[in-house]
Amino acid sequence: MNGDTYNIGRHILYMDEYEDVKKVRETVQEAGVDPAIFIRTLSLGHFVKDFERNQTRSEIPGLKAVFPQIRETLSITTALAQLKVADLVIEGAEPYGFWKSVWRVEQMDQPKLNIPLSSSADLFGNLEDIKGTDQSLPKVEGGKVTSLAFDTSGDAGYYRLAAQVKRNWLRDNNFRAIELHLKQVGEAWYYNVGKYLWNQHSTAQTTTGTKASLYGSSATRLQALINVIESQIPNSRFTPDSMIIHPTDAYNTKVEQWGTGGPIPLISSLYFDKDHANGTEPGFAQLLNINAVWRTPWASQGTVLVYQKDKNFIIGLRQDLEFEDFGDTLMGLQGAVTSMRFDKQMAFVNSGYKVTSY
Repeated sequence: MNGDTYNIGRHILYMDEYEDVKKVRETVQEAGVDPAIFIRTLSLGHFVKDFERNQTRSEIPGLKAVFPQIRETLSITTALAQLKVADLVIEGAEPYGFWKSVWRVEQMDQPKLNIPLSSSADLFGNLEDIKGTDQSLPKVEGGKVTSLAFDTSGDAGYYRLAAQVKRNWLRDNNFRAIELHLKQVGEAWYYNVGKYLWNQHSTAQTTTGTKASLYGSSATRLQALINVIESQIPNSRFTPDSMIIHPTDAYNTKVEQWGTGGPIPLISSLYFDKDHANGTEPGFAQLLNINAVWRTPWASQGTVLVYQKDKNFIIGLRQDLEFEDFGDTLMGLQGAVTSMRFDKQMAFVNSGYKVTSY
């Protein structure tokens, strides 16, 4: 059951170990329907008959009208209904799931993870340092190879939230209210994860300068960014490829005039982004000669982060967003607990730059 790019633990939520869910998945796939689309398309009321009594429907009403290619009868079980509940949280979270593309994410198969950390700049100063002869012993590189440690053992990096689904929504089988609330739970989770990671990244990024210090008191925002991308970070032997910017700062950069009566570089239609999917600014990135510009309210207005994604701020993800007690998420949906486990670390601080007073 593989769905969209930003899935939330679907290998867990789709519960492959449950035979009844496997049978539904196989039947749906045999009919040529993606199981993820099947779950996403149908409403909660298609699966659940009565929340308070923990009753599911015996069959999906109007199934053939929605999916005429599915001709077999599907047995609705509690597990399948729970799957829909989880998918509602996923659906709400997905618009802010791009935090997994903003930063490098390492999957943690164990509570602790160490990844190698080294830079070629640390190995030796220049080629003359290792000049030798056929008879001489080769010089040993003078660099350092360390590691970046992520720790989610015990309660470290553990975040949890109880859903406040109202009791009367369950008693009255108010499916629309329940669906909307669960989507909002997912959206709140991923928005706040992104905001938290921005704050941590910004604090850890100590290589910094103001807009004025980068290009003088009369500098434009674009000139300051070009200085960082073309000079400040490359001088430390890193290649910046990503930038995070507040929406207001993105706007001000685009409409800022260069000098009295001068041009406005970003007015060109070439750089007006027609697709703002997932907060990306592809035209803006093209002008700056980097891979991605992320325009998001996670960022603080007046502060811009520019960095090399694979070398700068890294996330260790132990557990993506999921329900903790999946076996009781229908009758016990009021107060059902969602949780995540992750850690974050700064790698090479010189692989990024923080522009302030922007």
